[in-house]
Amino acid sequence: MLLIEEMDVLIAPQTQHKSHIQKVMFLSVIGVPQVVEYEGKVYNFDGKIGLFPCTEKKPTQRRSKAGPKGTMVEVNRNVDSEFYEELFTKKGGVFDMIEKICPWLRGKYYFLQQDGARPHTKEGLIRQLEMQVGTGEDNDFFCKFYTQPPNSPDVNINDLAFFHSIKTRAMRKKSHCLTIAEKMIHAQEAFKGYPKDKITDIWACYFNNLRGIMKETGGNQYKPAHNNSRNRRKETGSPIDLRANVEDYIRCLDFLID
Repeated sequence: MLLIEEMDVLIAPQTQHKSHIQKVMFLSVIGVPQVVEYEGKVYNFDGKIGLFPCTEKKPTQRRSKAGPKGTMVEVNRNVDSEFYEELFTKKGGVFDMIEKICPWLRGKYYFLQQDGARPHTKEGLIRQLEMQVGTGEDNDFFCKFYTQPPNSPDVNINDLAFFHSIKTRAMRKKSHCLTIAEKMIHAQEAFKGYPKDKITDIWACYFNNLRGIMKETGGNQYKPAHNNSRNRRKETGSPIDLRANVEDYIRCLDFLID
């Protein structure tokens, strides 16, 4: 399963008023870190698919610090359903990067989880995106989109901890950037350098949250479950615990059926 989410990163936080702070938005795509053997090769997947900026290049209308009139600069782009689709289908977009980084997914479905923002849920958009993956042959890539319930940030590791950590690392590189392009570089460097073990720890917290939610039969008044992840990492090599309480599982299943 891969999680996708949009992240805002501050460009120049030192302004007279917070309404003047510039931001740049990224689409983050991450999965569960794992070691996979496929067609005689071993892939040490670190969980990172890509960080895709929601920007476009435009020429300047007049002479500026960027250069003479007509200099191409990065500017923010409004994220509507058309641009959201473009982020997935363009050359070097989400679908291309998944196929490049995760070739072992060929011939099977992979799942993309998104939030319920309007650009993500336009009527017919999800079906259209799913149909643009691969060529439709049996030995090709297939994807399925799932939209997470509202008011549930703890079931997306981007919101759970990943975004905050990436923003902090990008700010440490340089807290005050003059251009969108400069901030994009620092955000990308922070993303690429993010440790695999830390992503695994966030996934462990994610699955702990799911068990806590099941205990409350899907309610928000839950406490994250704990699985002593440090000892579990020593014993099993991973802090992720996929076990679930059978009684909680049956109760939630009956609730969904009713």
